[in-house]
Amino acid sequence: MNGVERGQVGEKLPKGWKKVTLCEMSKLVSGGTPSRGNPPYFTGKIPWVKTLDLNCSVVRETEECISEEAFRAIRGKLLPIGTVMVAMYGGGGTIGKSGILGIKATTNQAVCSILPNPELSMPMKHLQEHECRNLIVNSFLSGKLQSHH
Repeated sequence: MNGVERGQVGEKLPKGWKKVTLCEMSKLVSGGTPSRGNPPYFTGKIPWVKTLDLNCSVVRETEECISEEAFRAIRGKLLPIGTVMVAMYGGGGTIGKSGILGIKATTNQAVCSILPNPELSMPMKHLQEHECRNLIVNSFLSGKLQSHH
């Protein structure tokens, strides 16, 4: 990063950079889970990202899809291609795993979605995802996030 060593970004920034919070440079959202007691909710065509779908790469398909009715019930948001996602909690060692949407999709509540800022360059989006992952993992380890098992 232009001669700045890792760990020094907060102390000394390259020329032309400024220090901002994640919330200042993006919008963070999470999704929801439709009732499993209503099986038709899981017969739709809307891709629904869960933490197990996060593969630290581009997410092009999901294990499950939900119906329009389920999407309305959870007040879902159809997230755009390029959205960065990070697992806040979940099973199978998924905490901290990430992915970038390669399709339009919605997510469950265990996924933190970082809506892309069209003014950011691709290297900045990667840095943004990396910093969000660190924040979530550190918050979880320090007990600031509640586990939902």
